[in-house]
Amino acid sequence: MSHRPCGAEKDSFSAAIGQAMSGDEFLKNTFANNAFEKFEIAAYTSLLSLCRAASVEEARAPLEQSLQEEERRAEWVDSDVEKVTLEFVRHEERQTA
Repeated sequence: MSHRPCGAEKDSFSAAIGQAMSGDEFLKNTFANNAFEKFEIAAYTSLLSLCRAASVEEARAPLEQSLQEEERRAEWVDSDVEKVTLEFVRHEERQTA
């Protein structure tokens, strides 16, 4: 379910800031992505708790794998917030210059 962007995707991702979105939409989308990843982590954590409580061990491995994927994705989104924010500021400065 999780996807880690490669270098080319990150470059095109960054280029999209100035071309595809106006205003602060890109920042808001980044924040929403961040929140959604944390929501998914909480959901998988909850499902794992239910597995333990109900002794449904066969569901644990795929849920743990999904949880780890979401944690990696959340880490990537978190690490990109500063970059996206600074690119937004540069874009806004170019627009007002």
